Amino acid sequence: MLPKALLLLLLLAITPAAALPRHEPQLPFPPPNHASPGSGSQPTTPSTTPISSTTSTPSTSKVLELQPATAVIHDGYWGPPGNTCGAKTLQIYKSPSSAHALSTMLKFQYPSSAKYCWLEFVGPAVPAGSGREVDVFLQWAPVDACPSDGNRRDVQVGRLEIPVGGGKAVWKAVYKDYLTRTTFPCPVGKVEGIELVGVGDSEDIRWVQGAGKGARVLYSN
Repeated sequence: MLPKALLLLLLLAITPAAALPRHEPQLPFPPPNHASPGSGSQPTTPSTTPISSTTSTPSTSKVLELQPATAVIHDGYWGPPGNTCGAKTLQIYKSPSSAHALSTMLKFQYPSSAKYCWLEFVGPAVPAGSGREVDVFLQWAPVDACPSDGNRRDVQVGRLEIPVGGGKAVWKAVYKDYLTRTTFPCPVGKVEGIELVGVGDSEDIRWVQGAGKGARVLYSN
């Protein structure tokens, strides 16, 4: 009789390998998904979901109108008649045949509640042959009394152009942010003098100040 150890060795030699159970080692994490060369597939990459961002926009503020406290017509001719106060019709005038070039000087006082303020000019239709451009100057101090002469002209902030047929003028040129953009921080409480001056040789712009027309400062708070 064969010994048990020898009998066991004979049984292992004649048993097919497929009949034996296989025990594969367990990895602590799944293997990476590497693409085989030439398979056309790409390695798996983690998907990213964009984080939505919220842009905060200021709420729409109510826009208010500030009409000039005074309006004075300045005569550029050195001598009489000088400046004119109390005119119902304001004027910007230039002519090659006249030494009396006229500009309009306005005084504004910015309210303490204003956050942003800017200048707007709603101009009239002009006669044939007249220019439609207006240079805007600040004054080192407003001219608000008559009799007087001089215009106290300071720096130019830009140039406006009235559309054909009249309407809201647009800034054709801007030299300073001051009063030329809607996000200009308003100098609250300040008293401001502004002069509107003709451009070119021939200009005749006449208007009556009133709500929604003429030169005005718009502001939001």
